[in-house]
Amino acid sequence: MKKVMKCKDCGSDNISITTLTSDCGHVEHENKVCNTCESQNISDKPQLLVIELDDINSIPRVFHNGEEITKKIHVKFEWDTKTDVITFNNPVIEIEHAAVKEKKHYTKQIAYNSPFKKEE
Repeated sequence: MKKVMKCKDCGSDNISITTLTSDCGHVEHENKVCNTCESQNISDKPQLLVIELDDINSIPRVFHNGEEITKKIHVKFEWDTKTDVITFNNPVIEIEHAAVKEKKHYTKQIAYNSPFKKEE
């Protein structure tokens, strides 16, 4: 899985990494800098959920904890509120996708605040 880094200040993923190593090759220091805003406030913790759409008719690209979900069957993200306060059971996230294990096909679910059981 590719490690995704994001700038905490501007949200860009255009990050440069400079690595300083010792004579024996051990990494002593990594300097991470955003090429967009020059911030050093970089996070390599993946976002919980990213849904990308090129246009209204495109198939969404879905990333959960930094890993792309393929073979999607059902994708739901629902968030309702009349204020900026998060209420009970908000948001509802449901992702169902096909998987294969030992030549057997089945579906897996990822869910938060939903009747689906959360994937462990």
